[in-house]
Amino acid sequence: MTHIVSREGEPLSELIKRFERAVRQAGVIAEAHRRRFYEPPSIIDRRRKRLKLVKSREMTRKNLQQQGMGM
Repeated sequence: MTHIVSREGEPLSELIKRFERAVRQAGVIAEAHRRRFYEPPSIIDRRRKRLKLVKSREMTRKNLQQQGMGM
């Protein structure tokens, strides 16, 4: 759970900004969107495999660019 302590003399707007930043960094909103509807384990596995493939391709592309073989 995200916890923010008000500093002495801190305006409310600054406190809200710090809270929003902390919530974003903790991933609370993203998790709430993801859990909005039930997702069967098979769909979760598919999404993870697809993400793994995308990251793998991205790393391969970066490695080729570093070696000067750019695509």
